[in-house]
Amino acid sequence: MSTLSLGGEHKIGRATLDYQVFVAYAREQEPDRLEAEFESPGQAIATRFNLDDPEYTRAEFPNANNAPNATDYDNFELDNLLLENRKVRDVNYTPRINLTLPYILNANNSGYIKFGGKIRAKNKERNIESQQFAAYFENRWGTPAKVQNFRWPP
Repeated sequence: MSTLSLGGEHKIGRATLDYQVFVAYAREQEPDRLEAEFESPGQAIATRFNLDDPEYTRAEFPNANNAPNATDYDNFELDNLLLENRKVRDVNYTPRINLTLPYILNANNSGYIKFGGKIRAKNKERNIESQQFAAYFENRWGTPAKVQNFRWPP
């Protein structure tokens, strides 16, 4: 993210003109994102994350029977595959201007009248290219592809 701010103040006779322009630019890219979902028919596997050491989070299984099921890859079926390229570009413009005019009514009453305006403009572009592969992921024999026998191309 980058931000630029420019401004100034000028005396024009007794009046004061001040102005400022802000520009903020942000860009985010997430190329070659891959999400794979697997289904384990028959039993859900409950997990809990141990955050004792924040740098090395560990998954734990509250139910002792779930630990062997979590690593028995013969029971998992590929359910969904998502390939994505994301690009986001965000530009914000904020110009403002003020004109301050002094006034004097009498020796005890004087002050300023200030006129001004501010505009905020935003331009956000998203370019997301996605490919999703689901339900039709089957092997040559018409059964859902298992982890160990999934081959591409078939």
